[in-house]
Amino acid sequence: MEQLKLSGITKRYQGTTVLHDINLDIQAGEFLVLVGPSGCGKSTLLKMIAGLEDITEGEIRAGHRLFNRLPPQQRNIAMVFQSYALYPHLSIYENIAFGMKVRKEPAASFQKVEKAAAMLNLTDYLERLPGQLSGGQRQRVAMGRALVRDADFFLFDEPLSNLDAKLRVQMRGEIKALHNQQKKTTIYVTHDQVEAMTLADRVVIMNRGRIEQTGKPLDLYDQPDTMFVAGFLGSPSISFIPAVTSRNGVTITSCEDGQPVHLPLKVEADQGKDVMLGVRPEGFVIGKGNLPFVVNYVELMGAESNIYGTLSGYPCTIARFERVSLQPGEVIRVGLDYSKVHAFDKNSEVRLNSSALPDRTPAAEPVAIMSVL
Repeated sequence: MEQLKLSGITKRYQGTTVLHDINLDIQAGEFLVLVGPSGCGKSTLLKMIAGLEDITEGEIRAGHRLFNRLPPQQRNIAMVFQSYALYPHLSIYENIAFGMKVRKEPAASFQKVEKAAAMLNLTDYLERLPGQLSGGQRQRVAMGRALVRDADFFLFDEPLSNLDAKLRVQMRGEIKALHNQQKKTTIYVTHDQVEAMTLADRVVIMNRGRIEQTGKPLDLYDQPDTMFVAGFLGSPSISFIPAVTSRNGVTITSCEDGQPVHLPLKVEADQGKDVMLGVRPEGFVIGKGNLPFVVNYVELMGAESNIYGTLSGYPCTIARFERVSLQPGEVIRVGLDYSKVHAFDKNSEVRLNSSALPDRTPAAEPVAIMSVL
């Protein structure tokens, strides 16, 4: 297997730049996920790797091979598309084997079709047509067609977006299991941050045609470089609260009860700096603090609850691993677990170094002052 190296990749359409100077090293055998909102350029970048889009500037290399002018069929890449791209008049066996026939592979190699079908639990469906299968089964057929290619690189372009929630969970597990078996270099495009967090060895977060941050999923969750990264990863999403730095911490100046609240969070910035505090849902500490949180509604998820409301007039979410009973309009007092709080420059949206002042951090899991159903 070879390392895939992207250097200075830029893409323009009629003078409009959609990808800006992308530099990325993809290690052999790695499962890399490109994630970002619609229109950020992730699918365009994947198609450039596959050879389906021309490169305006920059180079793509696989080991010593320069991909820029190689046609797709010479790159030894297998791709799974969002739309399955199956031939409706061909059987499942014929769909999986179609590329092998086009490449005129020897008859002995067609044993790979049955092997791939067994791996994907499709053995009993090989004589059926695609229209006789469920969405999840059809997606497995598309994966089987990629597996028999014995490619150097596997590319997935939002393959689960057409499936329902239960099938997406099932297929995520199957894709990860296949990668663990095959150990092939895999590049996976999605707009779903849950897929990115659960599948990837490494995540590349893209925004407006640029790489915002790259790293392991939990590293990005715990140490986001920007407000965009912090807001994109995590479900429920992070809450942002405006504050001002002071000599001994930060101050939230516009709480619901009209009283400013000082927090013992040291931020490496000039005094009087406008910042945004990013608080993960598990970072709120109920019943141990003096921040007024106004409840809007509660989502009871079974073993856990998500409490949606406002703090300082800004929407916030509290995650609790218990069932709670709170009414709309009810005001509860909360504190913060500062290990789960990030400070960002309000103008540049870049994360600032911050730390709790000694002996002032509330415990992460105090006893909640709310009634339990």
